[in-house]
Amino acid sequence: MNGFVNETLRCRPPAIRIYGHGTVRDITLSGVEIPRDAFLIFDVESAHYDPDAYPNPGQFEPTRSGPPNLAFGAGAHACVGVALARLVAKVLIDRLLRDYAMSPAGEARLRNSRDQY
Repeated sequence: MNGFVNETLRCRPPAIRIYGHGTVRDITLSGVEIPRDAFLIFDVESAHYDPDAYPNPGQFEPTRSGPPNLAFGAGAHACVGVALARLVAKVLIDRLLRDYAMSPAGEARLRNSRDQY
């Protein structure tokens, strides 16, 4: 169940971008110089579909291992309700699987917000 919830959050994070963080000093990330007091926007969705971090990122793989996803932020700015949100998701999925008949819907393809419909 943990893998299913994690992979669902990787594919469909509750927030696809995180806004409003500023740098407190000059830093260099991947060869790019970012000055002190720069306003940053983190594209969580793009990070979750990075093939260097998640091989075959367009495939839903509940047994996937790799870096933790950023669905609820990370570090000092992580969501304080992450444990409760994960618990609610697990209970919901458990109830759905127990109380409703499920059948395969056929072949599915994951899309992110940049895909054309």
